Amino acid sequence: MTHRPVRAGVIGAGLMGRVHAEAAKRAGTTIVAVADPDAERARKLAQSIGGSCQAVTTDRITAAGFVDALHVCTPPGNHFAPCESALRSGMHVICEKPVAPEAREVEALLALARGSRVQLCPVHQFPFQSGMRRIVEHASTLGTVKHMHAEICTTGGDGMSDDRRHQVALDIIPHPLSLFGVFAPTPLREVEWQVSTVNHGELIVSGVSGNAGLSFLLSTSGRPTSNSLRVIGDKATATADLYHGFAVIERGTVSRLTKATRPFVASALTLGSAAANGLRRGLAAETAFPGLRELVARFYGAVRGEAATPISPDATADIAIARDRIISLVQLGS
Repeated sequence: MTHRPVRAGVIGAGLMGRVHAEAAKRAGTTIVAVADPDAERARKLAQSIGGSCQAVTTDRITAAGFVDALHVCTPPGNHFAPCESALRSGMHVICEKPVAPEAREVEALLALARGSRVQLCPVHQFPFQSGMRRIVEHASTLGTVKHMHAEICTTGGDGMSDDRRHQVALDIIPHPLSLFGVFAPTPLREVEWQVSTVNHGELIVSGVSGNAGLSFLLSTSGRPTSNSLRVIGDKATATADLYHGFAVIERGTVSRLTKATRPFVASALTLGSAAANGLRRGLAAETAFPGLRELVARFYGAVRGEAATPISPDATADIAIARDRIISLVQLGS
């Protein structure tokens, strides 16, 4: 595989399928096939990709020897079957979150990947954004991390029934967990989580990892939409804007002057970081989903044997187990 371009396939020809196809092409792969239950939609995406790409059936795209790597971009809840088929056929797989409805299924897929000596990578792209990478690079500036808080207000449940909005919220849980995993001093599966369910599609979750607090608010009705992470240390605090992919770090020097000027300094830092990030993304033609291109590029680096897998099997299982435990604590009112 290292002596020829990696042949990639995409299953699911909706928005995420199109975004994945673009990221895979930028990573130097040759996309040879697209599959979707809607044959016309698959044909249109294959046509837009060009080259030798063709629209095929799901059975064909997961058949042994047809592609080297498969992007699973089907709706949540429909990931397990194509992942299982592809892994059994010896394909590398990168799959949108959540990989499977339950942790036991994720662990079964990881065992298949291990047995076939291939990669199974969940799409937890937020830690691979440039802003998050900057926070990691300047971790010493933060000192000891005391608390991490994520806030997500999404339109993903608009127009849906209460039950569907609730499921949308549960499907998003891996995102904050993947961010916590970057700094949490202990495995997320060991955290004793507490969950408050305000209403359908509204969750408040908290826990403690070592000496660090973890919390996230997840809302399908809160407005304006937001997606952010604060990493609070005893020397500085970092705030990541996850919609746009940038971050700012505020140092913790305390004085009358810093208290008085903080709103202006913080605004200036945010404006400068947002402007630089907007310019960078504009030049790169990155219109949405910051972090995904970097994750896909690293995934293919691992496929070609040039680097380690971007998200380890243990981290993948850790997030799945923690999500299961959080979901088990969710109790919806009447």
